[in-house]
Amino acid sequence: MLILLMNVASMKISQSQFKKLSEGEKAAKTLNNGKQISRRGIKNYYINLYSLGDFMVEIWYNTARNQIERVEIIDDTSIIDKYIDAEMNRRKTH
Repeated sequence: MLILLMNVASMKISQSQFKKLSEGEKAAKTLNNGKQISRRGIKNYYINLYSLGDFMVEIWYNTARNQIERVEIIDDTSIIDKYIDAEMNRRKTH
């Protein structure tokens, strides 16, 4: 399994190939090869936005369970507004 994850992490990938991966493989690919752009929080979640080639991916991390629960391609670019809002709120509190 580790070898498979290393192979998945090291290759370039298209959006359609990414969709075919398991959740664990998606997480490994994103964490190893993606560029983190921003983070926002909702209740017990940290949601991290990554750029992965020519598409963006969100990783939903549940802080109460200490685990990644969702890895999703961002098709709706209006979601980026949520990250902008979160950043603006962070700046207001500092």
